[in-house]
Amino acid sequence: MQFRYLKWAQMLLILGFGLMLFGCGPDDPEDPPEDLDAVTLVRLGWSAFESLDYIGALEYFEEAIRKDSSSPDAYSGAGWTSYESADYAAARVYWEDGLALDATSFDIRAGMGFLEHDEENYTASVTMFTGVLEDNSNYTFVHRAGLDYNDLRVTMAYDYYAQNLMTDALQQVQVLNPLFHANVDTPDGVAELSEEIARLNDVYRG
Repeated sequence: MQFRYLKWAQMLLILGFGLMLFGCGPDDPEDPPEDLDAVTLVRLGWSAFESLDYIGALEYFEEAIRKDSSSPDAYSGAGWTSYESADYAAARVYWEDGLALDATSFDIRAGMGFLEHDEENYTASVTMFTGVLEDNSNYTFVHRAGLDYNDLRVTMAYDYYAQNLMTDALQQVQVLNPLFHANVDTPDGVAELSEEIARLNDVYRG
């Protein structure tokens, strides 16, 4: 009986030690494998982003930047991940670094437009969105379902409205809803415009 007890105790110790080694192994899923190249890391980063795993996504994008600091898409991904995590300061840094590498990036400029809007830099927001739409009027952010040129236009309408540029705001609204008309030279027309912007925001960004 004593021999049997010792045998089982030894087996349990061996099993426990093995599990401990397995748990501490190099394949920890929280850490990006070191043998992946930057292109693969960016792809994995976007996959995590689309799954709303922002912590994992940022780890992939940052590792991609570490391996290839000339990859605009890695900075774009890191910026979008930070933005969705409400870390606006980090998003700005990543996107500015990305634009230094590729000043034409649609995704980075669109992201910067939303960031400038959220920080109430309405003129800068319009500048970013206008550039994107001039270069790609049917812009779509492929990593987030439903985010496209319509979202840019309704946000631009808010930008113009916030600057008391009612005619410009009306023009953006009428691109989205050609049937809408309001006399923005009157208080009633401005109120109608405000209500339509809010409605369109619910449709496209709600």
